[in-house]
Amino acid sequence: MSAPRPLPLDTLGEIANAIEDDREVLDVLDAAIGTKVSKASNLSDLDNVATARTNLGLGALAVKGVVDATTLIADGIVTYAKLAAGAVATAAELCANTASKLLSVSSLWSAASVVDLGNVSGTVTIDFATGLNFKMTTTGSITLANPTNLKSGQAFGLKIAMGGAHTIAVGSEWRVIGGTAPTYNNTNGTNNYISGQRCDAGIIAYAGGKL
Repeated sequence: MSAPRPLPLDTLGEIANAIEDDREVLDVLDAAIGTKVSKASNLSDLDNVATARTNLGLGALAVKGVVDATTLIADGIVTYAKLAAGAVATAAELCANTASKLLSVSSLWSAASVVDLGNVSGTVTIDFATGLNFKMTTTGSITLANPTNLKSGQAFGLKIAMGGAHTIAVGSEWRVIGGTAPTYNNTNGTNNYISGQRCDAGIIAYAGGKL
């Protein structure tokens, strides 16, 4: 290597001449420049694209041409734990049909759990926005009125514990399967069960009897 030139070098021409006179420095600069990414190449001149992607912290989605829900789930990107709490319907929202949200196994089973209506007598109007299955205990004779918020196609179960020598009657929408009213237990401490389904507007098909 030639002896270093005295500084300062006042012009670009002097700097260029100094580098040209020192071939070792020029070779080092040429090699260094050769490793740089060209702006005009838009990253197409990378030696190892996969390694560069890894170094940037980019995952498999970086090479997807189209990203849809199927692709995300298949790749394990979307999991239940990553869903926002508000994206999953609660049991109450499911029963009331008040939200367009995702369903979870836990919310489905919670919605299907039996709702205890407690002690009842007289006219009983079940609100199906509060549950899918119910139970009650009579403290007097009851009439199951036409329920509210029973959706088309919705099925249900109802357990009736008898608190005495009480009777069970139903409203106008209740149509017994087979045409013959069920025979119920009507002594204290016994149980009855009714199952049914909203099969059409104004029609609840049901069957039931002694347990």
